[in-house]
Amino acid sequence: MTASLASVVIVALALFTISVFGVSDKTFETPVFRFVAFSGVICMVVLTKIVARIAFHSAVSRRYVTPVDSPGHSIFLANGCPGRRLVILHLRFSRRLSDLVES
Repeated sequence: MTASLASVVIVALALFTISVFGVSDKTFETPVFRFVAFSGVICMVVLTKIVARIAFHSAVSRRYVTPVDSPGHSIFLANGCPGRRLVILHLRFSRRLSDLVES
């Protein structure tokens, strides 16, 4: 999902550049642009993962996220958590979303 959103942003910027600055559409068909776009997607995904991890650790330190004593290592996420969506995204990235217990 994050890579898809990053791709949409890159395509939107390309369309903006074509329409506003009059850049030829052939510019966006070159191997150099494809490499830059691919690198941009990777950078955006990595940056999103880092921000989501920081939000998760912040929520743990503020006790919005607490472990639940059960065999499945479940995690309780409080409804009032300010970075709730980023915490859930971190759990998706780390493949632990099934461990989430919400109130």
